[in-house]
Amino acid sequence: MIKAVLFDVDGVLLDSLEYNANSLADVFKKAGYEPITVEQYKKTFHFSLRKNIKHHLGIEDEAEIDRVYNIGTGKRNKDYSSLRYHDGIKEVHEKLADDYLIGLVTSRYHAGIFDKPGLKDLKEYYSVVVGYEDTSKHKPDPEPLLLACAQMNVNPAQCVYVGDALTDIQAAKSAGMKSILFAEKNTASADACASKLIDLPAVIKKLRG
Repeated sequence: MIKAVLFDVDGVLLDSLEYNANSLADVFKKAGYEPITVEQYKKTFHFSLRKNIKHHLGIEDEAEIDRVYNIGTGKRNKDYSSLRYHDGIKEVHEKLADDYLIGLVTSRYHAGIFDKPGLKDLKEYYSVVVGYEDTSKHKPDPEPLLLACAQMNVNPAQCVYVGDALTDIQAAKSAGMKSILFAEKNTASADACASKLIDLPAVIKKLRG
């Protein structure tokens, strides 16, 4: 029986690819580097900020990585015009809350989770929120998901994780929980797939059996 539903944030609750790419490009520009393009970011959207810096700028010096990183964590992009929320986001939370505990497990830092208006309005639904700084290991390692289960006092086998990347599904499998890939096709061998947020309650019900 499924008792808890855990969500990734970017790509699932938020269609934030363009927004995040623009934010990272602005960070690089402020740091004195060539801005990244949306197409470049598509290949690394699931990376943490630090990993994106190392990958795209090719920096090895930790002091320089820290400098760019601090620019990124200190900067808050308030232009939300390119940020999209999937249809039915509030209704889905209301429906799921009747039957399950709900939580977030994201590669975002806590400071960047509820600073967006749409997510701030959903905060009351979450029994647990695990951000990047809460664990030493990160997806595809299962540590963040296992921490969420421990904080909710729920067995991992009674949880389902909804993510949009292969690393999300790998983390869920390693944690011993069910997984739903939020995509048009199930390209990651998840237990189920959903292309619309409003379909999630029905998909989870089928997994529950």
